[in-house]
Amino acid sequence: MSVAIGRATGEAFAKWVIQEAGLAGKCEKDKKVKFGPIKFTVDYVIPSAQNSKVILEVKKNSDIQHTLALKSLLDYSPKDRKLGYVTFKEREDSEVLKLLEEIKDTYKPRFDYFIITGPNGWTKAIRNLQIFCSDYY
Repeated sequence: MSVAIGRATGEAFAKWVIQEAGLAGKCEKDKKVKFGPIKFTVDYVIPSAQNSKVILEVKKNSDIQHTLALKSLLDYSPKDRKLGYVTFKEREDSEVLKLLEEIKDTYKPRFDYFIITGPNGWTKAIRNLQIFCSDYY
């Protein structure tokens, strides 16, 4: 039962993020996207001219495994593809946050992350997400 509640909460969070960012109707959910030789199902895609130009991974809870996977997704992506990672919260001293910063530095401007309960508040995180995605819709 708790897994179902957790999944429902995560899906509700993702839906809220997409709606607040004004991306409802502009992106596709649970779409398979090609990364090098494989296809991988991503949370949301903003298509542009039949290509998956912006990918959004929205996770209520982040962990080191999901965060490490982000780097691989970028490694296998075309250079014009962007990847945004949205999470609910992250401790300032966490290993996940350190890794997100490293990925952001390495893949600038193709990658950014947005923490909804971060120090600037959710409206700033949503606005930054809108700016990140705005080149493609």
